[in-house]
Amino acid sequence: MLPVLALLLWRFGTPLADLSSRQVSMEAEPIKIAVANAFSGPNAPSGIAMLRGAQLLADKINAEGGIHGHPLVLQPFDDRRSAEQAEKVAKQIGASPDIVAVIGHGSSTASRAAGPLYRLDKVPAVTPTSTLPNVTLFNPWYFRVIFNDNLQASILAHYIKSVLNYSSVAVVHLEDTYAATLNRTFSLTADTIGLRIRHQIVLPNQPGPEEIEEAAALLAADGKTQAILLILRPAESAIRRLII
Repeated sequence: MLPVLALLLWRFGTPLADLSSRQVSMEAEPIKIAVANAFSGPNAPSGIAMLRGAQLLADKINAEGGIHGHPLVLQPFDDRRSAEQAEKVAKQIGASPDIVAVIGHGSSTASRAAGPLYRLDKVPAVTPTSTLPNVTLFNPWYFRVIFNDNLQASILAHYIKSVLNYSSVAVVHLEDTYAATLNRTFSLTADTIGLRIRHQIVLPNQPGPEEIEEAAALLAADGKTQAILLILRPAESAIRRLII
């Protein structure tokens, strides 16, 4: 929300010091910000949490005078964290001249789908949680307030090598884009700094019990691997319990 606020202050020419000295006019045209995330389906809790956080700050800004006397209004758009739905949402936002910016989307999949449309319609967007590097790459209208996958993968490799002082590691990851991106950068960094990857185990995005058992057995039988990097979702984290 703060990066979007900074964009609005720049656009409307309002010094930060003036925010608290102005009164919100009930007749002033509101400044509308779209909030795009999953508000239905299995990912709804995280999307709703983000919306509530943004609303808290919007309420605070409005209580202190709004922006140049204009109240902030958040307009939610449910993308269900689906690429197809995110495209529909982005088209709706781009066709709404009263929406000046976007907070979202909540996943890299949705952000990648919506990004080209925001660039086409020149709508600034800030994602708080999308970590895939391609979300903002070559898109001057898309920003992020979180690290990207390349950075966190590189830090993981350096941490294992330089902080834990381990020289070997096994990597278990899913087939999806998120896991593949992390694994690629981790592997490149590991090779550069002399961290040996003893095993690369790729699991399907929805692995069955037998596949998890097989991976766990392979890792448990290897007495030379010092660290294990699991690039999994919570549902597949059962492999951790099996290894331990």
